[in-house]
Amino acid sequence: MQPSAVAMGLAAAAARHPDAEAASDGARSMSFAELDALAGTLAREVRERVDAARATFVAVPVLVGRDLESIVALHALLRAGVPAAPIDARLPAPVIDDTLARLGSPPWAVVTRAEHEALVSDRGVVVVGGRDADPLPPQSMDPDALALVVFTSGSTGRPKGVLLSGGLLDEILEGPVLAGIGPGARCAVTSPLHWRAGINRAFVPSRGGALLVVPDDLADPVDVLALVDRAGVTHLPAVPAHLALGASRWPPGRTLETVRVVRPFGEPLHWEQVPVLRRVLAPDAVIVCSYGATEASAGLIELVVDAGTPLGQGPVPLGYPTRPDRLRLGFVGDGDEDGEVHEVVAIRTVAIGYLDDPALTRTRFGTDPDGTRWWRSGDLVWRDADGCLHHRGRMDDMVKIRGRLAEPAEPERVLRGLDGVADAAVVPHIDARGNARLVGHVELTSAATLSASGVRAALAAALPPHLVPGPVMVHERLPRTSTGKVDRARLRAARPAPWRDVPVRRPRDDLEASVTAACAEVLALDDLAPDDDLWELGLDSLAAVELLAALGDTGWGTLAPAALLEYTTPAAIAGVLRDRARDPRRQSEVVVVHAEGGRPPIVAVPGAGATAFSYYPLARALGPDQPVIVVEAHGLHTAGRPDRTIEAMAARVAAVAGGHADRHNSLVVVGHSSGGLVAYEAARLVRQRHPGAALGVVMLDTPYPGTSRTVSRAGASRPDTRRRIRRLASDPLAFV
Repeated sequence: MQPSAVAMGLAAAAARHPDAEAASDGARSMSFAELDALAGTLAREVRERVDAARATFVAVPVLVGRDLESIVALHALLRAGVPAAPIDARLPAPVIDDTLARLGSPPWAVVTRAEHEALVSDRGVVVVGGRDADPLPPQSMDPDALALVVFTSGSTGRPKGVLLSGGLLDEILEGPVLAGIGPGARCAVTSPLHWRAGINRAFVPSRGGALLVVPDDLADPVDVLALVDRAGVTHLPAVPAHLALGASRWPPGRTLETVRVVRPFGEPLHWEQVPVLRRVLAPDAVIVCSYGATEASAGLIELVVDAGTPLGQGPVPLGYPTRPDRLRLGFVGDGDEDGEVHEVVAIRTVAIGYLDDPALTRTRFGTDPDGTRWWRSGDLVWRDADGCLHHRGRMDDMVKIRGRLAEPAEPERVLRGLDGVADAAVVPHIDARGNARLVGHVELTSAATLSASGVRAALAAALPPHLVPGPVMVHERLPRTSTGKVDRARLRAARPAPWRDVPVRRPRDDLEASVTAACAEVLALDDLAPDDDLWELGLDSLAAVELLAALGDTGWGTLAPAALLEYTTPAAIAGVLRDRARDPRRQSEVVVVHAEGGRPPIVAVPGAGATAFSYYPLARALGPDQPVIVVEAHGLHTAGRPDRTIEAMAARVAAVAGGHADRHNSLVVVGHSSGGLVAYEAARLVRQRHPGAALGVVMLDTPYPGTSRTVSRAGASRPDTRRRIRRLASDPLAFV
């Protein structure tokens, strides 16, 4: 055993550069000799107390803030060879009490300021700087033993206590995150000092002469940048949204001349933020995106973005592994378009486990037969042709929506890419009935001209139906945790409230009120208005069946399932029920989806026994400007003579399609399964009657008569099919 590399590094730096600045908060500074003496003296007092203690506990609690004394305390505990647990001194007293109980109720705690003593008044305290200088040399510690308990930010519930070994902390000094920080460098610490990112930077003085700059307040990003400018900071870590906000408000033309490296952390950097950051950086400055986790080595994956890097869209890729011997990709499955999806697994240098959570430790940590330890991150990635890793969300963010796995990352990317969206998040929401849906949350720029309908149309055009959030909510500011991350726990707990373009009105009569209430119950929405589009708020084919049953229970009458494709709001449903009450036998077999669309309509024929619902995903993918007219079979919903031959049904389809062929001089007829044969025969009849019309036929999985072979092209991949559908939306005849 030997002393911590962090403790040895500080002692060596103090011996070489005793009078040089080691740490500064802008108002006061501390030399290497002063930092070393204070840390050594506190280490002696801590060591004496631990040796004299009769009680056993997990780690020594250290109440930290944003001050130089907190830097002293973190170095002192490692110097003493004693496990420490940094705790945010701003937490409510009950939360601090619960954290101390989880640590085994230590009889005393280290506080960095006298005013923090009241937070632990029921036990003894050790105050930083409370004893005359009497430094303790760095003490030996087992590199595999516990050195630090780091509590996560707690945005997903009760904070996890991550147990870090001395060996894992020692890797920080020579790892990629602190690379290039040596004598003459100045590094800011812009994250809380109880958080792993802040702790990593707290050890900068041990790098051999670098200065640590500690802003005492992170609330105003412009103030932080001003301190960075005054202090001559060369290495700037920052939460991307916080830094981009400061950069957007920074005086035009003024550059942070000394900053050479910016390291975003805490949340993904987006390409749209890069030009904003570059406006305040010198031309030779680089932005280094770095992937790491509290439970593993920092900087496992990195990407360098310089002034010449071409800009993309959405999140900046994670980059390339910096230490292939510390990383493993665990296969998860095939992605829709990106190929194989993998989970990031850290190996060898990983945490010991989780405090008081053996079940989670068993789930996330393990050991290979050869003794290699690993930790499953839960982060999903895919690798492009150049070997660059891209983030695909988290395994615990994935939610099953009507049996299909949905990842919030993709709709979130689309929302962030819309002009006028300052920030966005998509989270799964489980309603009181246990049904899952994705809910979008957006924060708009001050100059945004976006509308709710425009955002929904953009999502529907870019995403498969099960990934379209319903609803989308607009916020003046997205909620954030103390570390600057979007607070997804608060968003998940929020009641969905649709963003609307028009004021909400009250139901005009009892029928409309009853239908609105039934729709609200099925969709589990407290805030539903008569003119809200049910499909945009999460209605799907299964929920539609529930809604039809609920409407029947109201006593106002029943509808055929396909009617919900044509009448998409509670007001429209109430209107058709009102009409049916006047004529109970009225029932159309022609369903029009997107009747107001401006393009020539597509006439569609379902397969045998299928309803217009089978074409709803296609209609949604084609967008609101593309009318789709679905001709259903006779007798499907009400008593009636069925079509006994293909020719008979084709004649009905041709009668519907002919008028549109004449009006638009072009037409596409689509048929699925046996409906493809009907579509072909209907198109032949239309051609006879309208020989000058441009006519196309699309046959989907249609069997050749008397065989099991299908007409449709075999082996087409899903991405290819989607491209063909999008082409059909813009130029129907090109698809044929």
